[in-house]
Amino acid sequence: MKHVFCTVFLFLLFVYYSQAADTSGVLELKGHAEGFAQAAFSPDGKKLVTTGGDNIAKTWDAESGTELQKFEGHTGEINCALFSPDGKTIITASHDHTIRIWETESGKEVRKLEGHTDKVWSAAFSSDGTKIVSASDDGTARIWETESGKELKVFGAALIRGSMTGNAAFSPDGKKIVTSAGAAFENEGENALGGMSVGEVWDVESGEELTLLKGHLSDVYSAAFSPDGAKIVTSSADGSVRIWNADTGRRTKILRGNAAMSWSAAFSPDGKQIVVSGDDSNTCIWDADSGERLRLLEGPRYPALSVAFSPDGKKVVVTHYGGTARIWDLERTLPQQPAITDF
Repeated sequence: MKHVFCTVFLFLLFVYYSQAADTSGVLELKGHAEGFAQAAFSPDGKKLVTTGGDNIAKTWDAESGTELQKFEGHTGEINCALFSPDGKTIITASHDHTIRIWETESGKEVRKLEGHTDKVWSAAFSSDGTKIVSASDDGTARIWETESGKELKVFGAALIRGSMTGNAAFSPDGKKIVTSAGAAFENEGENALGGMSVGEVWDVESGEELTLLKGHLSDVYSAAFSPDGAKIVTSSADGSVRIWNADTGRRTKILRGNAAMSWSAAFSPDGKQIVVSGDDSNTCIWDADSGERLRLLEGPRYPALSVAFSPDGKKVVVTHYGGTARIWDLERTLPQQPAITDF
């Protein structure tokens, strides 16, 4: 009888804690030997792709956290991985100076893009999937034809000297790209930058610089367009996140949390919110119009690196340096602090 009671008690205890973990609304992924670097949802929101310091990219079931596929072949750390718009392929960017395209289901390498002469920090598809933009420590962003792997255009090296290019992304209509950079120096004239870190907006067809986003006081780690293409959000080592008018380059808002460095920032699919990661391990969600901080997602002790919304805006995935990736279900997790307003 005593044995039966203990068995029932342990079963009920297991059920209780299983339910508690389930209702927390946080799914934790573990699996990269050197920790997680970056993560992104598939277009249908059912899968995730992640990267880490182990030179491997992986896909996961976004609901259960089950590992689905490995993508092996890079000889250096993989900094970025994203799905194509149709979800059938994945693109990766690596320390080994290459960009690679893979079949999502089989894990087979389809194509290797070579041309960069230093670490490649990011790579992303255009909205129609026909082009790829990449950014590298060699100071350039490059556009490639997806089908052939042909390099179509090089941005950056002629204008900015002594600057790394941290990331690059297409506008929703594919006519522009935005790049982020470290300390940049213009040769001379009224636009001299004097070591200021910048974001730049470029015309894809002509290669002409359209807008310079000046104001950050340290390296600009990320830059991304809003879903309607009207705004750009940048994150920086100066701890701030800035929102800009994409056409004029005028700064419209500064968001400041508690982090000394803001690693990544991204708009929600409807453009109404911005999610931001910081070196204090936490992730903040802000109102893109008012600048109110809406939610604080408390992470483990490791800095929060990359952040991304799911396609339906109901989840956020966060990677932590040297640690794990966490998928937050925003409908099942309560705000962890009152909203506050920055400027």
